[in-house]
Amino acid sequence: MNTDFRIAVGLTTHPKTVKLMRRCGDRAFFCLVNLWSWAALNKPDGDFSGMDHEDVEIAAGWTGDVGVFAEHLCEIGFMDCDSGNFSLHDWTAHNPWAAGAEDRADAGRLNRLKMIMPDEYRKLTDAGATGISKADYEAIKQARKKLTQKHPSSTLQAPLSNPLTPAPAPAPAPAPTPNVKEKEREGADAPAPPLDCPHEQIIAIYHETLPQCPRVKSWGEASRKALRARWREDKDRQDLGWWKEFFAGVATSDFLTGKVNGSKSEPFVASLNWLLKPMNMEKVLNGTYGQRSHCGQKIGGLTF
Repeated sequence: MNTDFRIAVGLTTHPKTVKLMRRCGDRAFFCLVNLWSWAALNKPDGDFSGMDHEDVEIAAGWTGDVGVFAEHLCEIGFMDCDSGNFSLHDWTAHNPWAAGAEDRADAGRLNRLKMIMPDEYRKLTDAGATGISKADYEAIKQARKKLTQKHPSSTLQAPLSNPLTPAPAPAPAPAPTPNVKEKEREGADAPAPPLDCPHEQIIAIYHETLPQCPRVKSWGEASRKALRARWREDKDRQDLGWWKEFFAGVATSDFLTGKVNGSKSEPFVASLNWLLKPMNMEKVLNGTYGQRSHCGQKIGGLTF
């Protein structure tokens, strides 16, 4: 988690800052800095996908007319707005340390994995991983916990927090060694590792099914983590057919595909990043956005 971020020494006299304060008043400067501070803490990659004008202004602490501050941020160039999705302009270039907070956290979790589960650590690093998301880390821990509970005498138990503490005395009689068949049964009961998320294939299905929606031009670690989390939340989603039907349901919504005006009197078009937000996906699956042909029907495990 970030505790600070960078501000250029020339910010107070920069033409963009002067324009913003002339248009929105002196408080706009505080709101701008406050928005950057909020982003460093909550959106370290600078991507505000899923947030509208009012959401941005609430994050900034703007108390004036709704839409005014966010609109001027985009016009002046402090923010980028692509198909209704907001992001901080050149945030990663000006604040690479803050933008890399999630990557550092991922690397830290992988390093912890090395100490408590070296076998899993080797599998990930052999595959080229340099970090591990919180969701994946917790999934591995839970799988290991279940396996340890099933085999309490197993060497899979976590190492002692204090290696100098003497080991307990052995039991008077060691437990009998299980035969081969018993080992095979135990192995069959072990939880299967989660399937890898096929990012490229899902993106291809999104492009094919929703050509009217914004194309994916880059797919960074934050986007990969979001898709991986949605993929692993439900076993039904670990099937490319589920995603094709999900995107087909999105295609039936006039609102999500930009065929009607949104709350700001301009069309909204859902991007893949927007659809992957947990609350947004839940709303789409619940038919909040007026899917037509699939509404109320259960198709392939999806309810529209």
